Amino acid sequence: MSTPKSITEAPPAPNPEFITLPPLGGDSVCHLSRSWWYSAESKGLITLVRVRLPGRKRGRVLLPVPQALELIERLAAGEQRGGAHGGWRPHRKAAPPMVETTEAKAQALPR
Repeated sequence: MSTPKSITEAPPAPNPEFITLPPLGGDSVCHLSRSWWYSAESKGLITLVRVRLPGRKRGRVLLPVPQALELIERLAAGEQRGGAHGGWRPHRKAAPPMVETTEAKAQALPR
């Protein structure tokens, strides 16, 4: 058995099976926010795991890393196939156009 000569030659550490969702900032694997993952869960794209010790009121929300990476790959593949947003964006909704015609302005004025 040979030992690595330097840190750069060491084999990469495997990804953990679960990580906790941090209260602020992004997760440590995909760097997406907690609200992004909650939104993905509400749309049925991923299942977050909730754990709590017996007798406790609060617990932790865990992100299954293999599912998260698979979801990112699926969304990226959907974006390459077509569609401006890969078929899904959790927070940005298209705003209606803010163009008013002169007729609409004229009808809005009191007579």
